[in-house]
Amino acid sequence: MNKPPLILIVDDDANFIEIAAVQLAKAGFAVDYAMSAAQSYEKARLLSPDLVLMDINMTGVPGVQAVMVLYRLAGYFDKATEIDNIADKVKSILFPSVPESNLIKDIPANINKK
Repeated sequence: MNKPPLILIVDDDANFIEIAAVQLAKAGFAVDYAMSAAQSYEKARLLSPDLVLMDINMTGVPGVQAVMVLYRLAGYFDKATEIDNIADKVKSILFPSVPESNLIKDIPANINKK
């Protein structure tokens, strides 16, 4: 049996995490979560998620900055190229600002872009 794709939800809102986790699990995904950017770095390192669902308006480190760190930690780019290429490199990251009806529907296509 194949393991379902793992989605790491990163958000400082426990209610959003709970709602998103339930919906993603119903759709057949494995789900874990982090409630801060720092926690997301550790979880991403330990779990190697297939996709990260990142809140861009978190308290502390903003989500966009956290995404750049996650990509750097994963070896996708270095400091010299991150500013020029950030728009292209973040295509497999979904932000919670997308309409809920599109969120789950768009995830398989974004996982396959890895």
